[in-house]
Amino acid sequence: MSSKRKGKRKSRRVIVLFVADTHAGNKLGLMNPDVSLLEQDESGEFRPYTPQLGALQKRLWKWYEKDIQAVTELAGGDEVIYIHQGDIVQGHKHPTLRVGNGTQSNQLLIAVANQAPILSLPNIRQARFIAGTAAHDGIGASEVVSVVQVLKAQYTSVQFKVLYHGILNVNGCRIDYAHHGPSPGSRTWLAGNSMLWYLRDLVLSSWTQRSEVHARVVTRAHQHTYRHVPYCSTIAGVEYQFDAFLLPSWCGMGDYARQVTRSAMTQQFGMLALEIIDGKLTSVHPMIHELDLRVEESL
Repeated sequence: MSSKRKGKRKSRRVIVLFVADTHAGNKLGLMNPDVSLLEQDESGEFRPYTPQLGALQKRLWKWYEKDIQAVTELAGGDEVIYIHQGDIVQGHKHPTLRVGNGTQSNQLLIAVANQAPILSLPNIRQARFIAGTAAHDGIGASEVVSVVQVLKAQYTSVQFKVLYHGILNVNGCRIDYAHHGPSPGSRTWLAGNSMLWYLRDLVLSSWTQRSEVHARVVTRAHQHTYRHVPYCSTIAGVEYQFDAFLLPSWCGMGDYARQVTRSAMTQQFGMLALEIIDGKLTSVHPMIHELDLRVEESL
């Protein structure tokens, strides 16, 4: 073998997987059908039981497993970095239909069980959990911390961190990720406009205030729908491309969400995978499922 061939460096290929707004404990949220919860019997003893999934939860779990299989095939033997981007549990502030007795402990058990199909993938060594809205994830990210402490004990080969706002640097490709961000747009013809101005402001602020080129990718959640907005900017004579993403959710539309969205006609669910090779974002893989929220009748 020639010395030239011996010295050839192997490319580093990384899949960064994003999941958000799973809202464990909500009867319209993601729930692993194998989860074991606790409930009191007539004598006050706590006994394990497996709750029944609702119709939407069955569909969500089917999509969830399908998407994870797609990520497995996409990654092959290459490493996967996992980011859960907030609102891992439902919490107790917003009244909603809840699984079982809706206790904090049962919400945490569901949240832990929901992570099993992803964290069991053999090529995940790094996982990051973002603290979302305090109404869901608790003051000081208390609910997220509790979930991650259990996950650490179960998945000892994975390194976990809990944070509010992170920048992930994969061989020079920087990803700025947090839970809260821009709106998706209040009208079809305005879709992505708020995101574009948000992204442009981040890019401009980074350069004018810090003399720094902003992260190549920005991901945000909370809005329960998917958007992708690209933006090109020339900085100090060099043209850069930036991409912003809003992540879809894994929780159906409850009363509060219907009010906030002004009775949205449809809702999107799913996850996002970014493919990075040698520090370059080479492809984007959104896995999106959409439901029509209306009931049509012919009378």
